[in-house]
Amino acid sequence: MKLNMKKYMLFLIVVLIAILLYPNNVYAQYREETNIDNIDENKYPGIKERLKDMKSRHPNWSFTIFYTGLNWDDVVYNETSAYHGRSLIQNRSGAWRCPICGDKVLDGTNWYCASPAAVSFYLDPRNFLYDNEMFQFETLSYREGSYTKEGIEKILDGTFMHETSISNYYNNSSYTSSTFADIMLEAGREANVSPYHIASRIKQEITKNGGPSNSVTGTYPGYEGYYNFFNIGATSGEGAVERGLRYAQSKGWDSPEKSIKDGASSVGANYISIGQDTLYLEKFDVDDRNGLYYHQYQQNIEAPMNEGRRIYNAYNSMGVIDEGFNFIIPVYENMPKIVCPKPNENFYIVTEDVEVNKDGIMVRKENNTWAQAIQYVNSGDKILRIEKGGVYSDGFIWDKVVLPNGDIGYIETDYLNKIDDIITCNDSMYATSNVNLRNGPGLNSTTVIRTIAAGEQFIRIESGKYNLDGYIWDRIKLSDGTQGYVACNYIDMVNSSTTTDEEIVRVIANEPLALREQPTTSSRKITSFPKGTLLTRIQKNVAEADGLIWDKVKTADNIEGYVASIYIEHVSGGNEETPPDEPNIDQPSDKHSYWVDEGNKIINCSPDVSIQDIKKQNSDVNVSGKNNKEEEINDVNASIGTGSKVNVGDKEYSIVKYGDIDGNGMIDSRDSLRILKYVVGEYNLDDKVYFYAADVSKDNSADSRDSLRILKYVVGEYEIKA
Repeated sequence: MKLNMKKYMLFLIVVLIAILLYPNNVYAQYREETNIDNIDENKYPGIKERLKDMKSRHPNWSFTIFYTGLNWDDVVYNETSAYHGRSLIQNRSGAWRCPICGDKVLDGTNWYCASPAAVSFYLDPRNFLYDNEMFQFETLSYREGSYTKEGIEKILDGTFMHETSISNYYNNSSYTSSTFADIMLEAGREANVSPYHIASRIKQEITKNGGPSNSVTGTYPGYEGYYNFFNIGATSGEGAVERGLRYAQSKGWDSPEKSIKDGASSVGANYISIGQDTLYLEKFDVDDRNGLYYHQYQQNIEAPMNEGRRIYNAYNSMGVIDEGFNFIIPVYENMPKIVCPKPNENFYIVTEDVEVNKDGIMVRKENNTWAQAIQYVNSGDKILRIEKGGVYSDGFIWDKVVLPNGDIGYIETDYLNKIDDIITCNDSMYATSNVNLRNGPGLNSTTVIRTIAAGEQFIRIESGKYNLDGYIWDRIKLSDGTQGYVACNYIDMVNSSTTTDEEIVRVIANEPLALREQPTTSSRKITSFPKGTLLTRIQKNVAEADGLIWDKVKTADNIEGYVASIYIEHVSGGNEETPPDEPNIDQPSDKHSYWVDEGNKIINCSPDVSIQDIKKQNSDVNVSGKNNKEEEINDVNASIGTGSKVNVGDKEYSIVKYGDIDGNGMIDSRDSLRILKYVVGEYNLDDKVYFYAADVSKDNSADSRDSLRILKYVVGEYEIKA
């Protein structure tokens, strides 16, 4: 048997990225179970009951229980706090949005970072074990004899593809005379992918109000005669159509048939055949056979539900809803005992001190005027507010509060004034294991803000005030200002012998030494260093975890993290030089800097450089040209991004804006994701200026370390320089 080297190399790259980005000991222990009677209700509450009900009404349905082996809180953490922007929510507000990212738009005009509560709702399979929700769990690989052309036409109903010949629709006799449904049926069989999934995915990707998007008209300027029915390579944001059609052109998709069949093969090879065999698993990458978390088809956490509903409606209208469908239901260790609720758009999660401004105010059990009173408070009383701004039918706005005795209730917001934080201590602490940060004390009636990773450091500002649900709760403040409560059992004080004098250290480990995001072996690995690498130690004896003492260090390009102290040694005077594995580049410190590469006719820019900056430093020359939108650059307000062309004097230069991978002039989490897709062959960086822009570390490669640095830049933890 011949070895397919291309697929082998792709596999190796995927494995290497997974190893680099994620801790070695968090992988799932993959196991499946088809007998629902064997489900342990104590470990996985609510699953067996729902599936038995489904089986009683659909006897031909079968269920595969996918025991991921992953801890529930770890999954929520990796889908939210570990990588802001991995999970997005559209047109939602209040508790749906990430409390850290808030109103920051991450994609387009109305996509926001999803909160842990929002992700938990869509991640929890128990919320969707109902007829019209089940098909996000349907097995997507091809099942002989299970599909018909009529079924595909039901899905395509209301679109330009319904009961339509491809050659007739495009008025091109060189195209196949088969219908769109015919080609999708053939594509599914050839790619080992459900044709119904192909039809549903295409309908979602390239139709708007039934008509075709610019990706499949075949008339888009500059890409006439090319089609991308799956929008592969059309990463979201401005210029998405061009990127997708550029990809289609590189693949030779010069007919709708080629685009549909090759696109289906790509989805099959890159997702379905490697374990992501359902809509749910294409979004939530919890199958460790191909790495964890990063390999997702979409960021939209609602996509599996929405697409699954469309498939259900098609099946139901065809009268085949009781056929022998198989569903893969994932379960997690330490799942919540109660099904995760849908977040409320009408209030915001907070942790803040407030003062009552009127005597005799009633604290009610529920958020309405007829609810039972649990206590009265008076002017000057100071209490804790954990939810703000719910509007209900009686017309009042209610805030959720915690009283000094731990009781939780509601007060009309007009009777509360926010005050400065009440700080009773100022202790440097770290998490001894992964622990949930809640907006208030207690396990009940509070919301998980995020999961704090083992080893993560923070400041404790209140200790021992609340004793609820078997735990003493401490209030803490994270480095980004986020506040909340954790059970004190899972935190400890940072070693009192910690020192902060900076000094040069050398790696002495025989194997590459991991730089961790937090001081613990279970924390995500940022990168690794070979023996002899020089680093700057900025804190010594930060914490003790996993039997090791941890120090905080930074690299020559200011990447910070934690290493085990036994693997480094202090370097005495005379040997302090630039670490050999880091590029020795004289980088200007001004964040609005740029420098000119005359040999390649490139102007290398930091993220915030504008035409105005170039003109300021070149007042005696005329700066003109075009940006990547083909807009004339003739004033200081014109946007400038990677790929823009400018003229300085009589010479033309291309702009490289480091971190701006798509040329829109902005650096965001989408650029970070594009590098990961480039590494596994799903994104094109053939043009050298875009490759240079992706090479943030300037080591002549675009890899996962560059992806991480862009993400850290987005959240303000890293400075990208020219």
